Amino acid sequence: MHYICKHDVAVLCHKKSAGEPGDLIGLVLIRILDGHCVRKIYELNSLCTEPAMRRQGVASGILRYVHNLLPFNAYAKLYIDKDADHDALVLFYVSRGFFTVYTNSAETCMKTVAKQASNARRIACALMSGVVFCVSATGMVILADRIF
Repeated sequence: MHYICKHDVAVLCHKKSAGEPGDLIGLVLIRILDGHCVRKIYELNSLCTEPAMRRQGVASGILRYVHNLLPFNAYAKLYIDKDADHDALVLFYVSRGFFTVYTNSAETCMKTVAKQASNARRIACALMSGVVFCVSATGMVILADRIF
């Protein structure tokens, strides 16, 4: 729990069940950091999906959701540890709009291009009781809530 509370936002993806959020199938934790010239950096941590739901677009949907909610001139950044899954993860993120900032013997840092004002949201969202409740085209329910 202490690790989760070190983050500013938790994006939770639930399987839709009878119009209500069902089982949790994926998540990402986000720290919002100050960047250069008042630019915000959204550092993505612990992107994961339920093993039975992998390769079904859950992680891609979460990344699209996060990117669509980035404010103007902000970007997402993440780090990939050098382990057995490193190369596959780099390819996954590159195919979703990330590029490599640096790589060394311990990790690879990747980020997105800063969001421009013309980017439009592609996921329907509504604010309900302080929680962002979104339904993607694939029927996944995505909730984002600030952690206090």
